[in-house]
Amino acid sequence: MQLLDCHRHCHSAEALRASAGVAIVSSDPPTVEQWLWEGFSGPFSVGIHPWDVTEYSESQIDKLRLVASRPEVVAIGETGIDTVRHQAPVGVQQQVFSAHAQLSVELCKPLIIHIVKGLDPVVEVLRDAADEAKADVPPVIFHGFRGKPQMARQILRAVPNAYFSMGERFNAETLDWLRAQAPDRILAETDESTLPVTQIISRLGLSESEVAANVRRAFSCACGPRLS
Repeated sequence: MQLLDCHRHCHSAEALRASAGVAIVSSDPPTVEQWLWEGFSGPFSVGIHPWDVTEYSESQIDKLRLVASRPEVVAIGETGIDTVRHQAPVGVQQQVFSAHAQLSVELCKPLIIHIVKGLDPVVEVLRDAADEAKADVPPVIFHGFRGKPQMARQILRAVPNAYFSMGERFNAETLDWLRAQAPDRILAETDESTLPVTQIISRLGLSESEVAANVRRAFSCACGPRLS
């Protein structure tokens, strides 16, 4: 069994069991904490989705840190900035996202990002986190990426350790560019799709072994591998 799916949402115990060892399952801190208490082993990513941000709360971030510190949690997120669909102003989203980025550096776990028309503030947060820590930010995974090739180039210039996770829908021109220029930065995800990840990988024109190798690379940090 290979870990192929870098971002999946599960809404039942059956889905969690089916995802074990195949997908990194993402949810918020209370939900992941409940899964861990029930004995599910992950791997998980944990974060506060920008759609769910209403305010900045230290207690909320403390809860995030507590859950994210568990070894079953291999990534921080999804988190990010959404300037189209949101409850909180961009400034508040940016503050919450900054806490996630700092935690990513602190725990040496990759950051999974949701971004809609918010690239500039995202890059600003990542640079600030690296400057404050005087260290590189761990791998940054832009999930559900459907941007144009120009955006992918811009991201790689600003965030050299960026990865692009593609799902059921993707920009074919961008995929072609990444396959030619940065094939080791392409990941696959199901997110909320009912398609199996193997079918999505086939649509991307990649092999399962290529994707598995990219996942291992993306979810390993200088402090040691998080996934075998």
